[in-house]
Amino acid sequence: LKSGIASMQLSATSPKMITIAVAGAGRGPLVMRSIRAFNELEVPPNSLKLKVYAIEKNPSAVIYLESMAAYNSEWKGLVTVIPADARKLTLSQLQGNQIDIVVSELLGSFGDNELSPECLDPLLKSECCKPTTISIPMQYTSNLAPVSSGRLHSDAKAQALVPHDGGQPLGIQRAMETSYVVRVHAASQTHTEQLCWTFDHPSTNPEKERTATLEFAPDPTYAAACGCGYGPVNPDISEIVAQAPSSFSGEITLHGLLGTFTAVLYSQGESHCEISTAPHRFSKGMFSWFPLYFPFREPLRVPGGSNLSVKVWRKCGEGRVWYEWCAMVHRKGEVIEATPIHNPNGRSSHVTLS
Repeated sequence: LKSGIASMQLSATSPKMITIAVAGAGRGPLVMRSIRAFNELEVPPNSLKLKVYAIEKNPSAVIYLESMAAYNSEWKGLVTVIPADARKLTLSQLQGNQIDIVVSELLGSFGDNELSPECLDPLLKSECCKPTTISIPMQYTSNLAPVSSGRLHSDAKAQALVPHDGGQPLGIQRAMETSYVVRVHAASQTHTEQLCWTFDHPSTNPEKERTATLEFAPDPTYAAACGCGYGPVNPDISEIVAQAPSSFSGEITLHGLLGTFTAVLYSQGESHCEISTAPHRFSKGMFSWFPLYFPFREPLRVPGGSNLSVKVWRKCGEGRVWYEWCAMVHRKGEVIEATPIHNPNGRSSHVTLS
């Protein structure tokens, strides 16, 4: 935030007022951060003013934000609460002030799984924003890695008995075609995570659907340094594995995929700030997001020396967004085992756009 504000302050066409919009303000933590980032720059009096718009559609959160705007000494005179959907924001609601910086906290465990692209792009393309409007975050990338965990698989299966719509059990199909946010413990990430796709803001690609085909080659160490798949790679284990004369090359069993993300919050010139839950880029102290587990309906056997091909889709339609995924084990052109496509047409799990 400070870097973004400073870049505008030093611009040749620097504005008299910087307008920040917090999309999905919730209880206001990003509103507070925006105000404090501006104050920490120690801007000379009368040279630059700040205006913050807290945009929130949840009525309960709006009540709290309005009380903060009215009674909190740091917010008074700076913050205006707009009870609206950020996708439908109008310039008149902003009192004619176009936005310089959009700040949001819409990232999910897989990056885009909480519909950040669908929420931010309409706002950034609207009359409310300038061609130079900065989005924080600017970019986020989704990653996937295979995981071996009988615990995760059995926990997902157990969801089949949990009452759902009208008190009816969820059922095995829906349970095993739903992704779950998990704090991973009893698990082993068996291969290094790979990039699936990237979203940028402002958008350079209006298409929201994505497809990724990932090829995981045999790894004699089975990515031992990645541990359970949540947390940074352990360099000590990497060193031990590197010194080992030989590694286990027998069969393993996979129970699904772990989704993580890397987000570039701001990047311009020498200023670069990112956060990540991917093991090879894990951010120190990161505990706000856990991985997203995509289960396989049945465990997948992977003999030693075999390749694993994974295909994953992000699909949109009829006011919904969902993921589909499948995997195939092969060696020297021979298919050894394969999963069906999970969650076709979002039949078991999806997120609505309403």
